Amino acid sequence: GWTTVTVDQTVHDASSPAGFVRASDEELGDLRASAARVLEAAPPSGSWDRTRWRRMAELGWFALIVPEDRGGAGAGPDVAAALAGSFGRATAAEPLVAGAALPTAWLSGVPSTVAADEILTAIGEGTGVAAAAWQPEDGALDGADVPVQLTAGPADGVTLTGRAWWVAVADADVYLVLAHRDGEPQLVACPADAEGLTRVPLELADGSHCAHLDLVDVQLSSGAVLASGPQVLEALTAAIDLALVLTAAELTGLAERALDLTLEHLRRRHQFGRPLGSFQSAQHAAVDMYTQVRLSAAALAAAIREWERPDATARD
Repeated sequence: GWTTVTVDQTVHDASSPAGFVRASDEELGDLRASAARVLEAAPPSGSWDRTRWRRMAELGWFALIVPEDRGGAGAGPDVAAALAGSFGRATAAEPLVAGAALPTAWLSGVPSTVAADEILTAIGEGTGVAAAAWQPEDGALDGADVPVQLTAGPADGVTLTGRAWWVAVADADVYLVLAHRDGEPQLVACPADAEGLTRVPLELADGSHCAHLDLVDVQLSSGAVLASGPQVLEALTAAIDLALVLTAAELTGLAERALDLTLEHLRRRHQFGRPLGSFQSAQHAAVDMYTQVRLSAAALAAAIREWERPDATARD
């Protein structure tokens, strides 16, 4: 697992995006190399596999950004981005960002409770998969327009009603639902098998899948409410921003792999007795691809540097 991180800077304010342990360049390189070996040893089949997911968890990948005092490695976006880039290069189908990084970042940003920490542990060990459910139909990310309501239920419990859209991991074991109760945001853990919950699967244009959650008088215990108040949205905002950075890292890794495959094709494929790469038009196109990949990597590095500033706020 990720157990030997050089502590260059530690900020103990858990609400700050800079509250993590930074890694050295050598450690990041080691992580990329080990991740590449693991991911290439079991090529993806086009859909993610739970057995493969648990093996990844055994390496500590899904608890990287969880604070040390809550059982994780306390790593920062540099480490998480290195891993996400490896997933992109390997075209791995496993939902690293949506199924691990986003939910653990959200849970890590709210106060520790037994229920919240149990979910963090399950994600970290690969025994459970969580997914964040907070978006309205228009896909807005800010959590301002929440289509799910939380009300008092029988026997001191609570009731969830509404629809959460665009849940990235359709077959998660537990959903972290953003709901409102009397105008106050709530973070609620809703098991996938809860009575009254219906998953509506949807295939997206790129062949991936998501789901809408229909919640009709879903009865839960009061312990399902993991956090309440402004801190719920603050933690979600920071988690979304981190997820955007990691998605950029994954896409950059994917672009690097595409460039590698293109250059290999230009070297190997011949036409008119010459390698395709010897034609000037192909060379120009390859240079354009290379330029865009390097620009993406530079923009990603800049975003990570901004996040690492001790005085950074989530929206920086």
